[in-house]
Amino acid sequence: MPGVVGPLKRQLRSAVSDATLAASVHNSQPWHFTMIAQGVAVRVDPTLRPRIIDRQGRWLLQSLGAAIANLELGMRVRTGRTTRTQVFPDLDPHEAGAASGATATLTGAVVAVVEIADDARGDPLDDRLHTAILERRTSRGPLYGDLEAAAWDTVMAAASAAGDGWHIRALRPDPAQTAALVDLTRAVEARWRDDVAYLAEVQRWTKPDGGRGIPPTLIGPGDPSGNVPRREFAVSPTSPRRAPAPSGDTAAPSTDVFEVSPRLLVLAGAPDGPTTWVRAGAAMQRAMLAATAEEARVGFLGQVVEDDEARARAGDLLSLRDEALLQVLRLGAVDPTRHPRRSPRRPLREVLG
Repeated sequence: MPGVVGPLKRQLRSAVSDATLAASVHNSQPWHFTMIAQGVAVRVDPTLRPRIIDRQGRWLLQSLGAAIANLELGMRVRTGRTTRTQVFPDLDPHEAGAASGATATLTGAVVAVVEIADDARGDPLDDRLHTAILERRTSRGPLYGDLEAAAWDTVMAAASAAGDGWHIRALRPDPAQTAALVDLTRAVEARWRDDVAYLAEVQRWTKPDGGRGIPPTLIGPGDPSGNVPRREFAVSPTSPRRAPAPSGDTAAPSTDVFEVSPRLLVLAGAPDGPTTWVRAGAAMQRAMLAATAEEARVGFLGQVVEDDEARARAGDLLSLRDEALLQVLRLGAVDPTRHPRRSPRRPLREVLG
């Protein structure tokens, strides 16, 4: 870390630690950080991603964007100054979408640089979002109640303020749109569950390795009603049925009642390419932190984003016109008696250097 010394070095190191607590697809944590004179460079490791569901790198770069959002908050709160973030646009979306070109395009690439600016920070929401970093969890279980109107306003404002000029829009589907989105998601999930390669990949990510992956104890209960087509992790490549869970494992089949109609938050933006995917990840993370600050939880219904046809149909039903559907989040209250544990994390020494 040449050139970074004294209090700033400690502040930046702590901010990187904040960044490592961001959400990432399958808890893959595909990031690497390098301190520079007045900030931190963020690199992507494309080998750390599920390839079946993420052939284009959408989830990969949204995961990077989530880490960048936490990094920005950590740097601002810890230094008391504003930040400026440059997301590099030289990741060609056509190459990134090609099976043969994705790794060549993304390997070792500097995705963004976050630097300390001269002005004193002035956004009072920063402190609330930063405090929520330690408490945020990805919910894979039932979300029982809706958020208050003021809480929705906070979540949507946080998402929309992910970066100056980034033009990521947060919107709430109406009941008919919600039902259609859930149907599209259910259809994609059904197709995935017929894909042996997908099921094998899911199983690999439920065997944590080096602080990455989702332990079976964090998978959460199934939805016996079928109302919420969340991603099914407890499956076997040889059977479409839910695999039996070990004794005491929260992956066991459950009678928990999921919400009848999920409360969804959609992120949209343009153009539909790598730079926008990074920005969408930052908006996603800020929305999750704002929900956490409002004592709510957030999960994903992201399967619709993984399928080109379903994503296009979802854009049509939401009348997005020139915007692309980027992410679908599911928000709500949780059972206060349940305290979900955090998924494992890669050690700081492995991701900073």
